[in-house]
Amino acid sequence: MPKLVAVTGATGFVGPHLVAALARHSWKLRLLVRRWTPLPSLPGVEAEIVWGDLSDEASLRALVGGADAVIHAAGLIKARRPAEFDRINRDGTARLSALAPDVPFLLLSSLAAREPQLSPYAASKRAAEEAVAARSGPWLTLRAPAVYGPGDRETLAYFKMAKRGFALQPGQPRGRPEARLSLIHVEDLAEALALALDRPVPPGVHEIDDGHAGGYSHDDMS
Repeated sequence: MPKLVAVTGATGFVGPHLVAALARHSWKLRLLVRRWTPLPSLPGVEAEIVWGDLSDEASLRALVGGADAVIHAAGLIKARRPAEFDRINRDGTARLSALAPDVPFLLLSSLAAREPQLSPYAASKRAAEEAVAARSGPWLTLRAPAVYGPGDRETLAYFKMAKRGFALQPGQPRGRPEARLSLIHVEDLAEALALALDRPVPPGVHEIDDGHAGGYSHDDMS
């Protein structure tokens, strides 16, 4: 009998690709979807929908009840106030993790969590990682770099800027070798997340990219 995975973030950029990858790996799907949010088009994929969000404990209980694993891919990347990052990324992750203490819990995080002092977003992602690491049950965190591919809105703007000759990083002019960027295609990331449930992976925080040694320079991207 196929195992059941509970998934957050199914309607975001990575989410539809992740759901499709999990379906290919024969997982039964239960998705947390915010009310009034359009569902992604996933031909041939069947999924149970739980309406709610990361602040709604009743919805989270319904999401993880009876699940064999949890993938937490939801997160906030833009906010009007720093406290919103903590409410969603830190507190939402801690709440979800606490409600599924005994099943494998896979967190999709960000390379930004390496340097939590750099921004409220980075700090909230590190705090989310720490909440997961405090679990008594099995867990794994995958830090993703910049993600690109169909449906992308964030890195598409960066690619357009690079093509026009803007520096890879603020304050670092074109041609500086230390200005590097790690990337991963969204379908590769989705497949990696699905594989992480299927294959034994040591618990801990793991960083993932497309395997391009040293990342990409501005010249590579333009």
